[in-house]
Amino acid sequence: MVAPSTGVNSLRELIALAKREPGKLNYGSSSATGRVATEAFRQMAGIDAVHIPYKTSAQAITDLVGGQLHFLITDAGLGIAQAQGGKLKALAITSAQRVPAVPDLPTMAEAGLPGYEFTAWLALFAPARTPPAAVARIAELANGIVRSRGMQEYLARMYALPYPGSPDALRQLVERDTARWGQLIKAAGIEPE
Repeated sequence: MVAPSTGVNSLRELIALAKREPGKLNYGSSSATGRVATEAFRQMAGIDAVHIPYKTSAQAITDLVGGQLHFLITDAGLGIAQAQGGKLKALAITSAQRVPAVPDLPTMAEAGLPGYEFTAWLALFAPARTPPAAVARIAELANGIVRSRGMQEYLARMYALPYPGSPDALRQLVERDTARWGQLIKAAGIEPE
């Protein structure tokens, strides 16, 4: 998302502006997810921008609308509503694929940053000694919920994509993201608060 005052209409334009004026643009974050997603963007795009921390996404969006912030990666549910109302400009979505509820919004890769993908996810976990049969049954029930029409409709309203899968697929996802984002967090110097 960008503030209309930036005059930016695409991700490529934002990257070009940031490269023309290193260290002059700022961005906000109100969560570890938003901060890491933006650090990945900054590193991959090769831009320098100033981080401004916020306690809530609503505060960051208010400052983005008001022009105090230049850009922000935020939850789609919050940002897209502001863009649809004309208060902000949505440049891209961070997932690897477009979201059906906003089919005209390109992915970051499509918009000019090949290879960029950042997806926040939610999962169910059980204690380490949970019997495998119980884990399999919980996964089966959870996947049934995710595939249900009601959940599909809810996720669409939240601009989210379903990701049903097996316990093994979840383990692989956790291992991959822990390694991937752990390296980025260290490289960016992000400290736990």
